[in-house]
Amino acid sequence: MAQKSNKKKNVIKNTVRSTLNGTILTKKNVRNHFPFLLFIAVLGLLYITNGYYAERMHRHKKELTEERKQIVSILESEKSRMSKSTKQSVLVEKLSDQGLKEAVSGVKKIIVKREENGNNGEE
Repeated sequence: MAQKSNKKKNVIKNTVRSTLNGTILTKKNVRNHFPFLLFIAVLGLLYITNGYYAERMHRHKKELTEERKQIVSILESEKSRMSKSTKQSVLVEKLSDQGLKEAVSGVKKIIVKREENGNNGEE
């Protein structure tokens, strides 16, 4: 039993030593799996890149949402200002400075009678 634990310690020690000094990369078993290891590394890089991209898109979405809120706020305040400035009482007050006043009587229809001179609009 003591020999088994000793062998395990030696195997672990040799594996760590060969990993640190780089001789593990020269072994045939590792060389056979090198394309797969390269594939795994590329997948890892893609995963990291995707994380950064998603974070950037999330930040951009937040910025656009804040900008939209500001624009909606400006729109509402401009609507309010416009509706106040187009009230009849405000318009009467503004136009009284120019000599215009509100009509007291109702609306009158103007009818223009055409003269018929027989030439149907020709000279």
